[in-house]
Amino acid sequence: TRTGLREQFRVLGKEGRIIWIFGYARVLQDADGTLRMIGLNMEVTEWVEALASAELRFTATFEQAAVGIAHIGTDGRWLNVNRRCCEIVGYTKEELQELTFADITHPEDLGADWTQVRALLAKERSTYSMEKRYFTKGQRLVWVNLTVSMVLTSEGEPDYFISVIEDITARKQLEAERDELIEVLEERVRDRTAALEKLSMTDALTGIANRRRLDGQLRVEWDRAVRAHMPISLVLIDVDYFKGLNDAVGHGVADRVLVSIAAELMKTIRRPADLAARYGGDEFVLVLPDTDGAGAVNVANQVQKAI
Repeated sequence: TRTGLREQFRVLGKEGRIIWIFGYARVLQDADGTLRMIGLNMEVTEWVEALASAELRFTATFEQAAVGIAHIGTDGRWLNVNRRCCEIVGYTKEELQELTFADITHPEDLGADWTQVRALLAKERSTYSMEKRYFTKGQRLVWVNLTVSMVLTSEGEPDYFISVIEDITARKQLEAERDELIEVLEERVRDRTAALEKLSMTDALTGIANRRRLDGQLRVEWDRAVRAHMPISLVLIDVDYFKGLNDAVGHGVADRVLVSIAAELMKTIRRPADLAARYGGDEFVLVLPDTDGAGAVNVANQVQKAI
């Protein structure tokens, strides 16, 4: 220009070595209108080579990193991506540069991602991390751990984002399998606990309620009857001549008789709230909520007839 110049250029040295020169010159005009140029040349070979070496190291770090690295524009477009990023999502660099990050993000994760991006653009924070899902080119879901920071221009305005993308699909699969196993184990524990609870409330010989369940159920039904001012009845059953039977034919036959009696009692009670329980050796009890004396006598006659 008419004012001066700044230029970086190469010259060939005496031994054929390339030398980088930074030239600066200023144009002056004499009183008679003659133009003169004064300036200086500085050798900057070491600086240029150091810069080139740094660029090579950056490029190698960027391309060979074990995690995905991407530069994302403020509009969400992929500006530059490394090899690992392409491997994770299954797209080539050129294909990604035609897309935005939103194009391959799972819809359920997109809202949270944009919220974080807006916070960066508003300078409310300098970085964020989140776990999210991408759709690969083959429409397979991959889980990634995403860490994003923002690069500013020399004027302090948002320029682009640097995203570090780590594939955590395998970890997520292990976590899902772990959670499924825990759920199965917890269900088994619940079933086992329920079975043990039922066993603790069941007479081992006859299979009907035992004394423990009788006590608890009777307390509940008694309190309910008092609150509701409703009747409640108990039918006590004592098997006659059982001791003689036991002595005459032995425990095996006598036990089968008790099992048969318990089965008949279960047939007699029909309402969900009614309870048949073994109270002692040859003693049984029926708990009959909402049943008056006449109703209890009727049930007792049925039991006597059945036995």
